[in-house]
Amino acid sequence: KLLIEQDIPLDSADSDHRTALIHASRNDHYDVAKLLIEKGALLLPVDGDAGWMERTALMFASYAGDEDIVKLLIERGARLDLQDRNGKTALILAAYKGRSYIVRRLIYHGAPLDITDNMGYTALYAADKVCLGVVGILIEEGA
Repeated sequence: KLLIEQDIPLDSADSDHRTALIHASRNDHYDVAKLLIEKGALLLPVDGDAGWMERTALMFASYAGDEDIVKLLIERGARLDLQDRNGKTALILAAYKGRSYIVRRLIYHGAPLDITDNMGYTALYAADKVCLGVVGILIEEGA
């Protein structure tokens, strides 16, 4: 709210090249994320063009396991096919963390199953290391 009240551009980044929306998305602050999006915060900025991972708000929320923010970002048009500096998508990150409920939501909304990261690994490979439930979902959906 302070950003809005002080008329600071919503997509300004901190010293880690992260916007307020990225901070809200990675720290389970749904109300803040919703307010920022309603006020015009961009969904596409990553954690800085010079940021260390170049992740979007959707990637952070998927990794953190915040289903409400993931749902909000998807409803507002967040892209499901974007990759971070290591080639990881929101789906790969959610699968790696064993977030079955987020994996289902991302797939339902069209997240590509066949994208590989820079090591050549898919979401199925990422899930295989941590969560058999996610492996089952991915296989069921055609991965």
